[in-house]
Amino acid sequence: MTTSAAARDQHLDELRALMAAHSPPIHALLVPSEDAHQSEYVSERDKRRQFISGFTGSAGLALITAKEALLWTDGRYFLQATQQLSDRWKLMRMGEDPPVEVWIADNLLDGAVIGIDSWCISVDCAQRYEQAFLKKNQMLLELSSDLIDEVWKERPPNDALPVNVHPVEFTGRSVAEKIKELREKLQHEKATAIVITALDEVAWLYNVRGDDVHYSPVVHSYAIVTLHNAFFYVDKRKVTNEVENYMAGNGIDIREYHMVQPDVSLLSSGQLQGSVVNGNLDVEKDIKGQEHSKIWIDSNSCCLALYSKLRQDQVLMLQSPIALPKAVKNPMELDGLRRAHIRDGAAVVQYLAWLDNQDQTCRVLSHLASPPCMGTPARDPSDAVAPLHGPQPAASTILTAQILHTSGFSAAKSAALHALSDITCRYITSLGRTAVAIAEARGRTEPNLLDLILSFEDHALVGFLGASDPTRPVLHSGVLLELVGFAHLVREVQFMKLRPRMGGWDSHRKGWESFAAAGKEPPLKHVPRWLPCFPEEQEAKLEAKNEDETKARWEVRRVVEVEAEQMSMVNGHCMEGRGAVPEKRGKMQEHYGASGYFSEANGSQKKEHLEKVKLTEVSVSDKLEGFRAEKEHFKSLSFPTISSVGPNAAIIHYSPEANTCAELDADKIYLCDSGAQYLDGTTDITRTVHFGKPSEHEKSCYTAVLKGHIALDAAVFPNGTTGHSLDILARTPLWKNGLDYRHGTGHGVGSYLNVHEGPHLISFRPSARNVPLQASMTVTDEPGYYEDGNFGIRLENVLIVKEADTKFNFGAKGFLSFEHITWAPYQTKLMNTALMTPAEVEWVNLYHSDCRKILASYLNDEEKEWLRKATEPITMSS
Repeated sequence: MTTSAAARDQHLDELRALMAAHSPPIHALLVPSEDAHQSEYVSERDKRRQFISGFTGSAGLALITAKEALLWTDGRYFLQATQQLSDRWKLMRMGEDPPVEVWIADNLLDGAVIGIDSWCISVDCAQRYEQAFLKKNQMLLELSSDLIDEVWKERPPNDALPVNVHPVEFTGRSVAEKIKELREKLQHEKATAIVITALDEVAWLYNVRGDDVHYSPVVHSYAIVTLHNAFFYVDKRKVTNEVENYMAGNGIDIREYHMVQPDVSLLSSGQLQGSVVNGNLDVEKDIKGQEHSKIWIDSNSCCLALYSKLRQDQVLMLQSPIALPKAVKNPMELDGLRRAHIRDGAAVVQYLAWLDNQDQTCRVLSHLASPPCMGTPARDPSDAVAPLHGPQPAASTILTAQILHTSGFSAAKSAALHALSDITCRYITSLGRTAVAIAEARGRTEPNLLDLILSFEDHALVGFLGASDPTRPVLHSGVLLELVGFAHLVREVQFMKLRPRMGGWDSHRKGWESFAAAGKEPPLKHVPRWLPCFPEEQEAKLEAKNEDETKARWEVRRVVEVEAEQMSMVNGHCMEGRGAVPEKRGKMQEHYGASGYFSEANGSQKKEHLEKVKLTEVSVSDKLEGFRAEKEHFKSLSFPTISSVGPNAAIIHYSPEANTCAELDADKIYLCDSGAQYLDGTTDITRTVHFGKPSEHEKSCYTAVLKGHIALDAAVFPNGTTGHSLDILARTPLWKNGLDYRHGTGHGVGSYLNVHEGPHLISFRPSARNVPLQASMTVTDEPGYYEDGNFGIRLENVLIVKEADTKFNFGAKGFLSFEHITWAPYQTKLMNTALMTPAEVEWVNLYHSDCRKILASYLNDEEKEWLRKATEPITMSS
């Protein structure tokens, strides 16, 4: 969703005209970040505040009056908002400027009308605003429609993405167990029903997941649970037969998403009836017979639109009874999170090793005109092809099974199938990586068909890592010739699905029709219909001649390359230019002149090349996503990767864009905060590195952040302790140097759910006092330090709260500690060990030793060697 500043200004004028024409006239319009479920991360069509203001951060509130436009956001986004807001907007800094309700009460006239979409504001916020507005008899007006939607002409559509059942092998508990426990809590509070509005709570309760919000596997839905009925409100276009049967089997009625508001009205009057009774009717009658039976809502997540349909005297406003059971993970969820973080750590190590010293082909073919970049007009329509997509292990297994079946095998042992699938996936992945490296060497961000051909050629010569015998050629020239001939002759290039050539087809050029296009059946049943028909005899002779000519050209090239390879062995270096053969080089060192991940040597000026590889914040984060995508159970990222160089790293929640992002700079710090969604867990990790020579100030700041990170990790504390009490541990080393950071220190993490999960947190904010930490909760440990315009540093692990084994047990309270489950090295050259204690040095060495042991089985030999070097023990320095 990209809108120009001029367009946003026009939208602002249109919005003010609607406000003035409204009856009654609206003096100020509140535009929250949240959707109808009070979500932190929302779908594209719900980003109303971003649409009108241009500010893309996940937290913020816009206020528009007849003459002013103001945006409130927290310390994570001060710098970002300053850069993104136009001069028609004023930034209001939360914690420094007055809250929005105070500003309205102080600056707007008596009796002013403040409009709000009642679906997008929580009961808590609405009541707080109304209390502040009493000062001048101002009114919070619930609008019948959202005025932003009326000026947002190109608002994204409401896609019907399917609901998925999340298996018990990952959730650890059945829906029946969860609903039974929930009903027991309702009975305890003398409540007859609960309205559940938070997306992750509905997903957790019913064991379902979806794709309605980027990075969060949730479904736009509501739930109402009574003592004998349960309802699931969702767009029925998203409900498959499997989900329908699953819900019916668990006694859950499926109703249309928009029916939740009228059903809440029916619930309030005692008339809501379900088609399935699966609870205790006698218990409900007993509770209804009492004078004060209640309907439970969480005022922090329930929207005003639903709350307004209930009688105030029947509402029980408490924290959701689902929040804590969701946050306190069961043993199966904890085991899944541990496994997910190990795989994720392996991906991060592979990424750092690749970034530091990528062992891929850096080939310069100056004798060939550079083929067109992907997505740009081609000189010849036949030169442009669809982009390649890396294979998933599941796809590899299916393809391998199909190959075995069509080769005459009726079955295969699972171990054999797994081994064959693994080698297939490794080979195809290796092809793709090499093609990408070749493309990058020529200054392009996407590989094209020539890059793939060269990748095939390299593998034919030297094999590939992961093969049973890396020295044995996997392919021979005949396959290359077939690929060249196929690409030259067919009208379409086939990948996952049919893709016509970009730019159309030259009708004067002879080509083969596919079987499907020609309306013919292949000669053999297992031959796909998208393959080209075989040519007639006369055409076959012509094509044979063309093939001979092609073969001759490639044989000449092969001779040149063999001679070049022999010459390189004599001279000790790789020739560049025509006939260059692969050379293993470190991208950061060779192309950026960097001293690398380990060295602090001077001389980090960029080297000049005929065609320099360009590593940008976006291109390298895409590579990290690729490493993660290869891992078992990977579904998506858990939030947009914060890949940030130098000054951009000082923007706490920086989001790089392809057309404006920075290039990696060996003289500047690089901060990468990233995570993924796996079926068995959600991950979140931050590492900060420097590929050149860091300054003493940077090392001092990094060490202070690391010391705070270790202090929190090593904490032991009594039961009943809140994150507000622990926050100081991570800040003390920074405070001693007069430094600090403007964000919280830790947040909960979901189990294949939201990466930011409550109700607990570790923070200086008062809300961190509300919920004590409990055993089996997850929480992040992420202190940082940021210098505007210079650099940013953050280190982050995910921790599990566990029972501590202490010598004593004062007051029989019981004590807690942390178990870190994130595995990736800290950069030792950024540490000033003179500022560290012996215990901190020992902690780093033990953590690094565990990294080597835990991640080894997921890495190849070169990656293991890189990790070994990255985790060498450090010693105290004077």
